[in-house]
Amino acid sequence: MSYINTSDAPASVQDVLVDDSKEAQIRELGKALEELEMKGNYFGEFSLTVVICDLDLAKVEAGCSDFYKVFSIADAQLREERCNLLNSYLATVPANHAPSVRRMLITNANYAD
Repeated sequence: MSYINTSDAPASVQDVLVDDSKEAQIRELGKALEELEMKGNYFGEFSLTVVICDLDLAKVEAGCSDFYKVFSIADAQLREERCNLLNSYLATVPANHAPSVRRMLITNANYAD
């Protein structure tokens, strides 16, 4: 109710609520359109699944921490899958990318990175 103007006076610029998240989305879409039209790049889906296997749990945890260290150097984020384990495991089979639910769009300029 505090945003309803009941008086006859026009609302000032300070009183108007602005959604910055929508403006940020528009800027990002503009950048994507520039990549497509001006630079000739295209977007594709990217997904990476890492499987660490060993009979010793300590070795598995050490391997996980090593992966976290390597990826943190490149400012990448890793997520340990907890609730979608079967689909994640099936996505590791070559040419079986359909069960993978964690995908992101990247440009063709970033494939080699």
